[in-house]
Amino acid sequence: MEDVNYTYEKLMVAVSTLTGPGDIRARLLDAFISGLHVLGSNDFPEELRDDWLEIMQALTWLPAERDEGTAQRTVEAMSDDEAREVASQVFSLFLQVAERYCRAEES
Repeated sequence: MEDVNYTYEKLMVAVSTLTGPGDIRARLLDAFISGLHVLGSNDFPEELRDDWLEIMQALTWLPAERDEGTAQRTVEAMSDDEAREVASQVFSLFLQVAERYCRAEES
């Protein structure tokens, strides 16, 4: 894991966006744009990388088309239940990274 502070910050922005007002799919896309898309596997400890990759796969499995990007097309194709599940996965990952962030701050 490169920098727990950076990863924590980006996930915190994403979670803050997810918990705001509005349609869950719109919030999920905003979370992707505002924080998630800049993170990569190397930003996570090895034991969390599969969780991260699962989230990214869930957000980007449809190809881009015309003026719609991959995440936009994918999120718009989701049901509300699917979007809530991905949002829950993002929150769970955030909690695990936050725990590591707090431990690093205590050291």
